[in-house]
Amino acid sequence: MRKTPRPRAGGATELAESARVLVLFCVACGAVAGALLPLLARLLLALPWAPLEGPAELLTSVPEPVRTLGTITVGALGGLLLGFTAVHESLSVRVTGTHVTLTVRDGAREFVREEIAVFFRDGKQLVLLGPDGLELAREHCGLNWQRLADTLTAHGYTWAEQDPHRA
Repeated sequence: MRKTPRPRAGGATELAESARVLVLFCVACGAVAGALLPLLARLLLALPWAPLEGPAELLTSVPEPVRTLGTITVGALGGLLLGFTAVHESLSVRVTGTHVTLTVRDGAREFVREEIAVFFRDGKQLVLLGPDGLELAREHCGLNWQRLADTLTAHGYTWAEQDPHRA
């Protein structure tokens, strides 16, 4: 049974991707990629003609366990950088009974209730339409769609399963 989001004290509900989960996922993926890098370098050198043969030879010439620990560390650090970038680029939505604020990167855009007719999902993007049918905002969204729809409707906004002007 899904719990319907309820407004916090002050009437606001904020939805954002978990920064911790996002960063840890990217670090883990980077570490795995780093661990696979020596194997890829050996496979490249086995080909009769290989791109990046020099860097592959250099990598395979490093003795173990320094090679594996080094590539895992570099991969994890790259994943950490990617994770911080992903958190910075992710959308957070703050919903109250009077307005909705979309925050991406360092910019926040606030829309008052009277400006918003409907919210809907278009692929992986959240779209806001005004009463005149014009698009107010379109942002890439990694939030849980059902939770976002439940939150918006709990605050009295209209959520459509698809673009109302699709036809």
